[in-house]
Amino acid sequence: MVAYSASTSLAIGRGVSYRLGDKMETIRHYILFPSHTEGVKLENALKKEKIKHTIVPTPRELSASCGISIMYNKEDEEKIKNLVDSNNVKTSGFHCVKKKMVNPYL
Repeated sequence: MVAYSASTSLAIGRGVSYRLGDKMETIRHYILFPSHTEGVKLENALKKEKIKHTIVPTPRELSASCGISIMYNKEDEEKIKNLVDSNNVKTSGFHCVKKKMVNPYL
């Protein structure tokens, strides 16, 4: 049987990391937008509600949309979806990216 251990970083954008032997998997959550304006509209609402987030370039594996995304903590997803609805923000979806890394020192 293989044991996983999970840790969540306090800093936004670090995602959740799962360790399996010498391999590490990080999951990051993103909101994509059809336009820069929509991203800024949601960012203003997130700031007002004091929800932690970071404006980042859209990961290439997700899209070549307007170029910006918001990275957020999974725990805040329902609050963010409510803000999207109440502020009439158009999104291109909520996505997650899993990255696998191997620690060469183990």
